[in-house]
Amino acid sequence: MAGRKQRHLYNSAHEAARAGRLLSTQVRTVVGVAGIVVILGAKGLTIKTPPTGTTVMTARQLLPWLARRPVVLGPRQITALSAVAARPETWRRTTSNLVDPGFVRYEFAKLRAAVESARRRRIGWVLGLFLGGPVVVNTLFYAFPLLVRF
Repeated sequence: MAGRKQRHLYNSAHEAARAGRLLSTQVRTVVGVAGIVVILGAKGLTIKTPPTGTTVMTARQLLPWLARRPVVLGPRQITALSAVAARPETWRRTTSNLVDPGFVRYEFAKLRAAVESARRRRIGWVLGLFLGGPVVVNTLFYAFPLLVRF
C-alpha cells in the first residue's frame, strides 16, 4: 500500500484460521472461515499472483462475491453460530475474572487520592522553593562575607 509492504494478507489468513478454530471449538463441529481483504476507495485492483488463504477484492466486488458463495449452513446452524460469535468469551484466550464494580471504584478512589496527594506535595515543593529560595540566597549572600573573614 502506497509503496510499503503491509501484513494484511498474512493477518487476514491468520485471523480467519483463528476464528475457525475458536468457533469450531465452541460449536463442536468444523466451521470454515474465509479470510478477505477488501480494498476501499480503489478505482481498480490488479492482482499479479492470487494469495493463498485470503481473497482480495474491492468494495464493489464484495456483495457479488458473497452472493456467489454456496449456502452451507441451515437457519438453525446460522442462529447457533451467530449466538456463539456474539459471546465475548468465544474470542478471549482466558475467561475473564469479573471484578466487583464497587471494588474497582474503591481502587480508583485510592489511586485518585494518591495522585491528588502527590500533586499537593509537588505544589508544596514548588511554593517552598519559590518563597524560600530568595531567603536562602539572601542569607548566603550576607553570611558569606562573614564566613570568609574567619
